[in-house]
Amino acid sequence: MATTVGQHPVSSFTAPQNGDPLNADVVRSNDNTVRAAYVDHDADPGIHFQSSTLGSRPGAGVAGRKWMTVDGTVVRYWYDTGSVWVEGTAVGLSSSQTIALTGDVTGSVSTDLSTGASITTAIAAGSIVNADINASAGIVDTKLATISTAGKVSNSATTATNLNTASAIVARDASGNFSAGTITATLNGAAPAGSLSGSTLAAGVTSSSLTSVGTLTTGTWNATTIGVARGGTGVTTTPTNGQLLIGNGTGYTVASLTAGSNVTITPGAGSITIASASSGGDVVGPASATDNALVRFDLTTGKLVQNSGTTLSDTGVLAMAGLLDISSASAGQIKFPATQVASADVNTLDDYEEGTFTPTGNGVTFAAASGSYTKVGRAVTFRLDATWPTTSNASNARIAGLPFASATGTAFAVWSDKGTQVQALSSGSSVFLYDVSGVEYTNANMSTKSVSVSGVYFV
Repeated sequence: MATTVGQHPVSSFTAPQNGDPLNADVVRSNDNTVRAAYVDHDADPGIHFQSSTLGSRPGAGVAGRKWMTVDGTVVRYWYDTGSVWVEGTAVGLSSSQTIALTGDVTGSVSTDLSTGASITTAIAAGSIVNADINASAGIVDTKLATISTAGKVSNSATTATNLNTASAIVARDASGNFSAGTITATLNGAAPAGSLSGSTLAAGVTSSSLTSVGTLTTGTWNATTIGVARGGTGVTTTPTNGQLLIGNGTGYTVASLTAGSNVTITPGAGSITIASASSGGDVVGPASATDNALVRFDLTTGKLVQNSGTTLSDTGVLAMAGLLDISSASAGQIKFPATQVASADVNTLDDYEEGTFTPTGNGVTFAAASGSYTKVGRAVTFRLDATWPTTSNASNARIAGLPFASATGTAFAVWSDKGTQVQALSSGSSVFLYDVSGVEYTNANMSTKSVSVSGVYFV
């Protein structure tokens, strides 16, 4: 009889067929249950043992079937619910057994495995070496505890020094001192006198109880306002363009200049421009000043500006209360405009002029000619000299070119080398020459002759 587990039937025969009567003592099911009839192996509700792989199990569909197999080195057990196979749970051992861990990790538990087991383990002291730790492993902060026992950290292992050395732990020297660069911290208390050294306070220092410091050469004062008694201004406002610090009796006030009548004030960046509002503006003076009076300096009494008896009218007329003295070495001159501004006032001198002119002939060119004049008001004093060339020209011997036209005919003094008495009379801007009988000379009469004419005429 074949007894191989996992094959059915357990007897070697070819009959009966499924459903035929059997001898119950001959054939039993896989769970040792007596069967009334031979049935197909897969329909047998008992436990089926299989030594083949897990994939040989038939599909689920008959509730109550159990299946056990060895899958490699793993023993597996399933239960058919009628629709799916459900993996079963192994039952406990018949008695508790002890499971122990030995080596670097130790621990043990005594259990029959019916309800599971938990083994508490411990790493044996001194068992972990450098080779046991992964090169990329790191110790996070949560794995570190506070070292509170003195001497647990050796300075020789932590590169500690009292010098200002980068990345080194600070250690005090034998006097309890150490060197450092910038220290960012909140300091409480006071430093003993002479304990601070160095030449510069860091820019981050915002307050201190220093009562005396050296010379401040840079930085920003962020404390209270410096009072006037301490050399400050007592103000916290920065002046804008054109503003000044003006004393107010106890300190200073930032204020702007106020423009008076006919005065403009233009503030600028670092400058103030003060100017007259218009070219003909007035300057406000004392109420007792005389209208149109010129002001004068009086240094004897200490007054800067004082009233005077000399007036200058709104139309520019200067009225002198005394003598007009222009006799100083740097004065002595009165200048008139190039073009006369005539006055109808008989007491007004309205012009003065000095100059020269060149006499010209009537139809001939003088061999020599010159002239000069002085004009004071309407009176013109002049002198001219003229020499005729050799000529037979029959035109009247007239001399033109006087600097101003004569208002009326005027007789002048004449000298000539002609030998016959010559008379001169003005008409317009020319001088006419006559003989003693009143006949006007011609250029031919004056050929190679010279005359000199002088006199005063009015314009």
